[in-house]
Amino acid sequence: MSSARYAVSKKIDAGGMAEIWMGRARTNDGFVRPVAIKRILPHLVSDEHFSKLFLDEARITLKLSHAHIVQTLDVGSAAGVHYLVMEWIDGLNLRSFMAQAGPRLPLGAAAYVARGVLQGLAFAHDATDLEGEPLQIVHRDVSPPNVLISRHGEVKVADFGLARARGRVSRTQPGIIQGKFAYMSPELVRGHAVDRRADLFGVGIMLWEMLTGQRLFKADNDQETLRRVRDCQVPPLGRDAPPLVAAVIGRALAREPVDRFPTARAMHDALLDALPSDALRFTAFDLADLVAEVMPDAPPDVIAAPLFVDVPAQLVALLGQVDPTADLVDALAAGVTRLEAAEGITHDRRSGGDRRKRRRAGGGRRRTDRQAFVDRVLVLLDEGKTTRQVADQLNGEGLSTRSGGPWTPKAIAQLARRARARRRASGEDDSEV
Repeated sequence: MSSARYAVSKKIDAGGMAEIWMGRARTNDGFVRPVAIKRILPHLVSDEHFSKLFLDEARITLKLSHAHIVQTLDVGSAAGVHYLVMEWIDGLNLRSFMAQAGPRLPLGAAAYVARGVLQGLAFAHDATDLEGEPLQIVHRDVSPPNVLISRHGEVKVADFGLARARGRVSRTQPGIIQGKFAYMSPELVRGHAVDRRADLFGVGIMLWEMLTGQRLFKADNDQETLRRVRDCQVPPLGRDAPPLVAAVIGRALAREPVDRFPTARAMHDALLDALPSDALRFTAFDLADLVAEVMPDAPPDVIAAPLFVDVPAQLVALLGQVDPTADLVDALAAGVTRLEAAEGITHDRRSGGDRRKRRRAGGGRRRTDRQAFVDRVLVLLDEGKTTRQVADQLNGEGLSTRSGGPWTPKAIAQLARRARARRRASGEDDSEV
């Protein structure tokens, strides 16, 4: 991100390990596309364990290219801070969608979302490396915040930050439970080994919650939530749920992995067979219509022409410390202020053009009020003086340009041209240049 290849606009989300920024990518040919830029949280940059987790996610997701998985496009580092560049999904996550469109979703919508998640998981579970060896990927954090639904009705699995896979650099520390407690599998809570069937348990929880509008295992505190997951007491769905659909969800939520579906595809096919005809007819078009009801028009940050800038690496590292609502210019300004403070540079020591007046000791050049100075230059030119004569007069008085250099005829001409153009634009001057 320290080159002009990526432009960052604003923070859109943050979790326990990383934050997501809205951005734009520019190719060498000048083509532009919106992207999501994920970077490790500033206070975790020096934590080796979390850095390895972040790199594990990059290592895993770069190998996954599927319609139902958020695509990772690039990985890099700036000022020692790792970041991922991912495809931009113009939509919202399942948790937000349920909160706004629910609390209960129609069976067709809930099943369509679950089927998309299962297709993405099936691809990840069966993924292989270039030599054809299974990667043995298990997501381990299948939950509504990690399911994205686009404005066009696409369903995509996101955030493989806690995924387990062959070849990972990091290893989960014994006794440490990672992930969202209310969507964990009983074997994970008990500290046992997990496989792909743990992900299917997460899909079962989401299906149950989408159809009931309630939280399945969530309690007032983490300890009680974990106890409920471990005991795995699942209330019935209710009379509105078709018995065959209830049976599919019940099997997915079996306490012991051996009693669940063996694969994501098996669960997908069983759910497909269990759906009544009206739910089977639910398509991406129907899901897009539901999204349109709860989402406003595309935000300006997605459709506006981007501003690409060369962002110094140190400023990139400081972006995460800026107010989440700040835009890029505010973020960079705040970063500059922090860097100046770190270097002991005060307002009086700055050399920029933000101060109206400054004098230098020892006969150095001095600066006067900017507007009064411009007005004086225009008066001199209107009196018939040439740009050379005006430049010589200003230099003789010890006046310098904003960069501290001597005045030249070209600089005088440029200053006059811009000043007159501003006056014409504001209606103060109707004369020709």
